[in-house]
Amino acid sequence: MSHVSAIAGRMSLRAPQRELLEILDRITGIVPPSKHADVAAALAAIKAEYPQLLIQHLRTAKQEFLKNVSGGAQENRPEDYLVRALIDFDDICYDEHADLLYNLAGQLVKHLRSYLSEEDTINVLQYHQRGLAETIHAQMQSHRWEKSTGYQVTRAVSNLLSQRPGLRAGFRG
Repeated sequence: MSHVSAIAGRMSLRAPQRELLEILDRITGIVPPSKHADVAAALAAIKAEYPQLLIQHLRTAKQEFLKNVSGGAQENRPEDYLVRALIDFDDICYDEHADLLYNLAGQLVKHLRSYLSEEDTINVLQYHQRGLAETIHAQMQSHRWEKSTGYQVTRAVSNLLSQRPGLRAGFRG
């Protein structure tokens, strides 16, 4: 029994988690962990084996690897990644605003394509789907308005003294 199977069995890992554990095992086979390892050479070896896994955060320059899980939902159009995340917001109705949602998602996809390849655009949309949708949603909120359908005001007045037995008019406690 391999150590991956032992860990996966002991931790009751689901298939995607087990798959990532197997990738980690293969990576440690390619580049054994060492305090004195050449990080650049290790990253190059890993990238040669798994070119689709490298992610570099722009804010921190931190590098990490992510496997595009084949079981994940692949969308027909890039805009669908954003629209799928946008319709998760309670205040967005897809049926009423589908045209607007696709228009806004299309603008963002066009912007990403202006400086990324098609493959990189899809990777960004998959990895940052929720954050990008939150940005679009925040911009939508600044243009939100509500139309009142009318108000009905009722006035209910009661004499508080009549509800409390033992109190007299003019009593100040």
